[in-house]
Amino acid sequence: MKKIFALILVLLLSVSVCACAETGDDKPVATTGETTEGEGFWGRAFTLKDNSEQMFNEEITKVNVQETELDEEIYDDGYITVRAKSLGYEDFYGPVVGFEIDNFSESNISVESLMVIVNGCVFPATFYAEVPAYESAEGVLYLYESELNTLKIAEIRKIKVKLSISNPDTFENIGASELTEIYFDEKVSVPSDMSYGEEIISHNGVTIYIENIKKYDSDSYDYVAGIFVANTNDKDVIVRAEDVTVNGTEIDPDCIINAPASSNAYYELSFYKPTLKENKIDNIEEIIMSFGVFDGTDFEKITESDQFMININK
Repeated sequence: MKKIFALILVLLLSVSVCACAETGDDKPVATTGETTEGEGFWGRAFTLKDNSEQMFNEEITKVNVQETELDEEIYDDGYITVRAKSLGYEDFYGPVVGFEIDNFSESNISVESLMVIVNGCVFPATFYAEVPAYESAEGVLYLYESELNTLKIAEIRKIKVKLSISNPDTFENIGASELTEIYFDEKVSVPSDMSYGEEIISHNGVTIYIENIKKYDSDSYDYVAGIFVANTNDKDVIVRAEDVTVNGTEIDPDCIINAPASSNAYYELSFYKPTLKENKIDNIEEIIMSFGVFDGTDFEKITESDQFMININK
């Protein structure tokens, strides 16, 4: 019996040694011996830590973003660095960008995206990750396939990001990166025969398109129209829906679109059921509106469109 017990003990020790050895290739960061996983809004951050005796041996599920290796510095202030490390693809989500965050400062930090631009179009993706003091983390930015389809982006050829770094405990702003392009090979342009809808106005480098409005079976909104803004200027502009009437009743859809310099923007103009119900509108028969274009810095109006009617796809 003692021999059998000793044999079992030897086998268990062998398995333990093998389990630790399998993690030996991972990069050690910090000195606490714990492994934590943090959740952000659209991004996930993984903090990987070790101690002086052994590497972490807990099972960690990482996002597979290793298809294309990158090494693009996004932010570096001497204590905090953020680098884009990979561009990959997940079947459920779509394209993903992997980031590596090193925090050698005395404060806990949060890293958040201020702006994401894909192929010159402002992309509705949010990256958020928290990293404790003296630790490192991996974060992931999801470029959802459904959003790419909405923006008519067939293949990604250019990605730009701007990040903000702050202290999540005191809400103190630590710094922000420039709008930085993430370079990668095999760039493919968006097909030129894509239709962005009806052109409403084109003036001084700003062109606005609107798609036919569509009716949706939703609890919160009833009708939605897609709006594209192409800004070829070297300055930011703001586009606002003005003088909006539905079936002759004035409605404020609160439509404000930020289009950065030399970029495009997309916005879904929604007419919400509570607003329509409040104005005793059961079905939209006619929408008349116009657009105002403003300077993104001093908010001075640059131009405005004539009033136009939106076609309705019932």
